Amino acid sequence: MPSRRLDASFHSVSKFDCVGEDSADENARGFVRHVGLFADDRENVSSGDVVNVAHMGPPLENPGRMPVHVAGSAALTSDEMGRVERFLAELELERDAQKIRSTWAVAEYVVRPHVRDAVSKRGRKRFRRFSCAGLVIEAYKDAGLNFIETDEAKLPNVDLDRILETYPELEGRSRPLLSRLGLEGEGPWPVVLPGYVFHALDRSPEAIRDQPPYVPSRGDEFFPRRT
Repeated sequence: MPSRRLDASFHSVSKFDCVGEDSADENARGFVRHVGLFADDRENVSSGDVVNVAHMGPPLENPGRMPVHVAGSAALTSDEMGRVERFLAELELERDAQKIRSTWAVAEYVVRPHVRDAVSKRGRKRFRRFSCAGLVIEAYKDAGLNFIETDEAKLPNVDLDRILETYPELEGRSRPLLSRLGLEGEGPWPVVLPGYVFHALDRSPEAIRDQPPYVPSRGDEFFPRRT
């Protein structure tokens, strides 16, 4: 089913569909600030319901909890759902093996690119860091669905004000910490925002699988796009 904005009625949402949370800013109505993978057993969901999700909160939580206002589905097959399940289990094993104890910004989270390996001083891969959008994109990619373009050369640039709308936790953070998260310099930066996911899923399941990855454009941070 194409992506849709939820309302007060009941909407069918399936396991590992993508669900999004809107900004609380009334001046940014329709701006999607967070995305996760639906992990609840229930199917009927209304706008504003707080549901179980697998998401990069941060930290990585499976399950975690988030309110939802928009949903998108690729109509995952049972095999694809199993592969997403295994992907999430592998991430839990990575975290357990590394005994992650440091702060969310340093340990697990990254804004740009959408996924990055954390490496040891010897250059060995320790675990994967994600943005919230990066987690769902890589989970679907591991299941064989390369549905959205993430090449930075093809992404719109995003300025700091929009970044802070998406990641309010970064307000007032030091420049070195922003650089650790991939936001070097003054910006703007080619960042994969949560809203892009829902535009990429706003196609038939056949198109999601058979057509080239969706290329985000300016305005896709809102769903539906503002005119």
